[in-house]
Amino acid sequence: MFQRILVAYDGSEHAKRALETAANIARMTSGAELHVVHVVRFDRFEEGVFTEMQSLSSMSRSDYREIVLKEGERRLEEAKKRLEGEPFTVHSAVLEGDPARRIVEYAEEKGIDLIVVGRRGLTMLQELFLGSVSHRIAQLAKCSVLIAK
Repeated sequence: MFQRILVAYDGSEHAKRALETAANIARMTSGAELHVVHVVRFDRFEEGVFTEMQSLSSMSRSDYREIVLKEGERRLEEAKKRLEGEPFTVHSAVLEGDPARRIVEYAEEKGIDLIVVGRRGLTMLQELFLGSVSHRIAQLAKCSVLIAK
């Protein structure tokens, strides 16, 4: 079955359903590992948002980066709390970069058998401009992908 499962988690309702789906699958396999990842971006799209925000505050780029990374860690802690007491091993990581590419790269690095993602993430605006992360993962991944609804 699926021994190493990765779930992308951003705190959205879709991600919460994906987390529960991944946990249900992991429960069925003795010795399963569940990798929970959150991806942050620091690219041109984010830089534009930062530049707009910077004009409203005195926040530096490093302060902004630290806040975003801490928020990613907070979301992972939320996910791990939901998984307390489960019979499988839980790993977590904050990744940086293009979400679809980084998730697929991580999956290849860790020998993931199944990637579980929510149908939609937190921001529909980013999806409009950047495309559906779940769709891109399904196209790029070499392993099985489950899109939880």
